[in-house]
Amino acid sequence: MKYEIMINILFTLLSKDIVSATRLAQKYEVTTRTIYRYIDSLSLAGVPIETVRGADGGFRIRPSFKLTAGFLTEEEYNGALNAVNAINSEISDPVLERVIEKLKSVKRGNSAISLKSGNLIIDAGPWLNTDGYKQKLSEMAYSADKQEVLEIKYFDRNGEISNRQIEPHTLVFKQGVWYVYAFCRTRQDFRFFKIARIGEIKTVKETFTKRETGESLPFDTWFIGENTQEIEFLVDKTVISDVEEWLGVENVESKDDGYHIKVSLPIEKSLIMKILSFGSGIKVISPKSLKDEIKTTALNLAKLYE
Repeated sequence: MKYEIMINILFTLLSKDIVSATRLAQKYEVTTRTIYRYIDSLSLAGVPIETVRGADGGFRIRPSFKLTAGFLTEEEYNGALNAVNAINSEISDPVLERVIEKLKSVKRGNSAISLKSGNLIIDAGPWLNTDGYKQKLSEMAYSADKQEVLEIKYFDRNGEISNRQIEPHTLVFKQGVWYVYAFCRTRQDFRFFKIARIGEIKTVKETFTKRETGESLPFDTWFIGENTQEIEFLVDKTVISDVEEWLGVENVESKDDGYHIKVSLPIEKSLIMKILSFGSGIKVISPKSLKDEIKTTALNLAKLYE
């Protein structure tokens, strides 16, 4: 622990101009006397640390001393810093915070490098209660790192509510949505759980050993079931932009009668609701079974307003 704190103090000093002993003690949860001992040890190891007197004083590393920055171009450096900042804004990971400090320390003193990192933002949470969403995301990240068993209340896409015990292995960000890939003790198998559909999270004060997941995660097949079929849509220009964001522009073919899209999707209740959300701007060409389900649902909806 001593040497880990000393290394972190070094990178803190490299990334900032002046840091007080009190601030370092608070940050690393040690006494100011301990900070002074660590500073002495770093000085003896050859790090040129200077003491700045006065009300705004503290410790700093001699301005002429810095880590080499040649291994990163300005574009590469800013791209790396932007990406880490963006992900850290979602899950608030202490490890990522240390990475940010180290990245900043590499470019300290180089006026040609911009530390502005606001050109990349990730926010997968809902418009309302964003803080609650990010709290769940942070709890999942922490539990996956510490290998803690969790008990969750999960609301699936069919409206079913279940209480599960899960072993979170990793977080997954796919198509703008955060998932946790976890071993579900209820189903005795791995599952993807959408963070937005997790209502409650509780720790059960039990740890687990990570299980073998294979060489890669089943990204291409995890959502596909026996009810997956090829579907052809005819889309009007009034809604084509929204449909492109849903199904991908690469699947769109422009024809004389409108835009045609062919994709394979699991035919379930959520798909029918999604199609109906576009109103008269989208029409199912095939399969006939899906057309009939949508027609029945639309007629039942119309009866509510008779």
